[in-house]
Amino acid sequence: MIEQTLDQALNRLRFTWDNYTDREKRVLLALGAVLLVFLFTLPLFLMIRANSALADSNQEILTLLETLGLQRERLIQAGNEKRLAERRYEQQTPPLGGFLETLAREQGLTITEVTDQPEKAMGQYLRRNVQISMPNVELSPVINLLSAIESSRYPVAIDQLQIDHYRPGNSYNVKLGVITYDKEGARPAKPIGSTSSDEPGATAEEEIQ
Repeated sequence: MIEQTLDQALNRLRFTWDNYTDREKRVLLALGAVLLVFLFTLPLFLMIRANSALADSNQEILTLLETLGLQRERLIQAGNEKRLAERRYEQQTPPLGGFLETLAREQGLTITEVTDQPEKAMGQYLRRNVQISMPNVELSPVINLLSAIESSRYPVAIDQLQIDHYRPGNSYNVKLGVITYDKEGARPAKPIGSTSSDEPGATAEEEIQ
């Protein structure tokens, strides 16, 4: 019964095909070829598209992980800097005049004038600042002095710098202002001549280590 039905269907198709003109047959064959190509290429296209979407998703995940890694490093660095800054306030800065004279002497510089400015209480901090003068000095040791001040383990900062060049050559008149904040309850400053890690030139990083 099934074979008879198939034979009848095939006969109808053959009859219909034979009634087509040559032009119609060519059109039908072309459409069939296009359909076959489409059916074969559609799975490949879908697979490529899925792989591309997966690759894009993986790239987004990698980018996110890299961003999180960078943020983690920045948070760790920020935390270290915060602890370093807090550590600087645990001990008072020595008298600024003597502190700067010690650092300047290490660079072969001579301070000719030291002017202490009035102290000022600011909440739990006491602000102290001083101005020094160094006439007829070269710039290289001055730069080294500035670096030594900034890298000091004490909470000191440069708040004024004036460099005048009145004569030819490498000779300058330098005026420098340095400021510090003593935190309430901080350890008293140790003598400037101390040989411990509290030397003016010691850095906070060395103290933490």
